[in-house]
Amino acid sequence: MSIRQVNGSSWPHITGSSMFDTLDVEHGQREEVDIEAPFDSSLKVGGSTRSWSRGKHAPQTIAKSVLTHNKLMICAWWDWKDIIYYELLPRAHGLQEYECGLRMVVTGCTDGIGKEYARQLAAKGCHIILVSRSMYKLEATAHEIENEYKVNTKIIKADFSEGDHIYENISKEIENLEIGTLVNNVGVFYDYPDYFLDTKDWEKTMNGFIRVNIESMIKMNNLVLPGMVKRKRGVVINLGSASALVPSPLLAVYGASKAFVDKFSRSLNIEYSRRGIVVQTVNPSNVMSNMTPHIKSSSIFGPTAKRYVRSALGTVGVVSRTTGYFPHDVLVGFVNCVEAISERFASWALLKWFEGVRDKQKKAYQNKSMI
Repeated sequence: MSIRQVNGSSWPHITGSSMFDTLDVEHGQREEVDIEAPFDSSLKVGGSTRSWSRGKHAPQTIAKSVLTHNKLMICAWWDWKDIIYYELLPRAHGLQEYECGLRMVVTGCTDGIGKEYARQLAAKGCHIILVSRSMYKLEATAHEIENEYKVNTKIIKADFSEGDHIYENISKEIENLEIGTLVNNVGVFYDYPDYFLDTKDWEKTMNGFIRVNIESMIKMNNLVLPGMVKRKRGVVINLGSASALVPSPLLAVYGASKAFVDKFSRSLNIEYSRRGIVVQTVNPSNVMSNMTPHIKSSSIFGPTAKRYVRSALGTVGVVSRTTGYFPHDVLVGFVNCVEAISERFASWALLKWFEGVRDKQKKAYQNKSMI
């Protein structure tokens, strides 16, 4: 019986060498094989003729198989780690480690996920600073929270699409207040998904993504973090999107803006975790809200904002990056696994799905505009 050993020297150097060595243990000979020779030809190795099939044994094919296997292993770990986090480990107490006497700032807080963060933080006895653009909705939300949870609220009117001057006003309003938690939820979306060049109100939409989805993250963190650093404690929750974790055709700029949130938050967490500050990125998929009019009723993969936020708050102090909701982790893991197996198929399937969403939302938008 002959045993063939393959080690690092057996493969071509990255300098572009077209030859690699094979060691025939049986004959004690080292021979060179030209890997640029046609793979469907017969090669003479160790005194015998051996057939090397391009489809089966080409080094490129082997390397690709190894990479695919590794990606699938990572995908499997992605799903199983979250089963452990969500189902087996006790729920986090990250927010309870910080005195609820400290105030909590929530941006984009009058609807959907942002409003639920404000409500559920208030339910813990925290005093809430509400920041949004509609004074009417701010007053209604503040009244609702104060009556139901018996906490104090403060409202700050700010339209994050207007630019720099709003941050001067926010800074003055919170200047002498101790902020324990910042929830950066404010964000904008398309009227309906579409191809990049076909985006409705292109200039306005793109500026909105930059100012509201990106700039607000940077500047709100800049306003609140110094006090947290001084007190050596604090929690920052930055809302991203699952579109940052998977390919998102027809949502190209929105997905890219949320990828910024993800990258920014992960790096910020590394910088300030040793100073007692938790920075978490939350990347939800579909949740029932004003931004997802195509979701008519809740489901396991499209939960209500209340159900979603309850789950997401349970991850604070456990993970620094999460979808916040286990079924959404399953969706992201599934898409990434399909992409690892066949990027071409995943791209085709995602494009077809998003085109279907576009057609439905565009029709609904046009019908609403005619009313």
